[in-house]
Amino acid sequence: MAVNLEQLLQSRRDLWRGRAPAPGAPAGLPSGYAALDEALGGRGWPRGAVTEIIGRDRSSVAAVPLLLPALAGLDPEAGWVALVDPPFIPYAPALAGHGVDLSRLLVVQAGEGAERLWALEQLLRSGACAAAMAWPAPPPPAATRRLQLAAESGGSCGFLFC
Repeated sequence: MAVNLEQLLQSRRDLWRGRAPAPGAPAGLPSGYAALDEALGGRGWPRGAVTEIIGRDRSSVAAVPLLLPALAGLDPEAGWVALVDPPFIPYAPALAGHGVDLSRLLVVQAGEGAERLWALEQLLRSGACAAAMAWPAPPPPAATRRLQLAAESGGSCGFLFC
């Protein structure tokens, strides 16, 4: 029996077409920007997934404001927001001014390379974090896949600033 491509995409959760949410995917985390939510399949930042935000300089925090409305909109019961080795000390008054709940914020000093990725993987897998983000050097595909599986297992939103 022949199966067309559309039927295959509809029936398999592990296959995804970027224009629409994957079948059975959990509700996304609203980004706070309607146009961005629409570009992200109409659901916002994907939960149970890792999103790579690629910029000119991975040590830059210039892209962090893009996430602030989503982080501010998190339910306090959703879990922690973890920053793994941020390139700069987070400025608490600015985060609070944007509505981020500082009592649910963790700053993790994990070290370089594999230690950073390991810490991020554990946070994503734990189920205790609503969101976790890190600024690693571009990880190898196997590490990216482990992070994806960890986010899926823990239901967390993972963000890599590469």
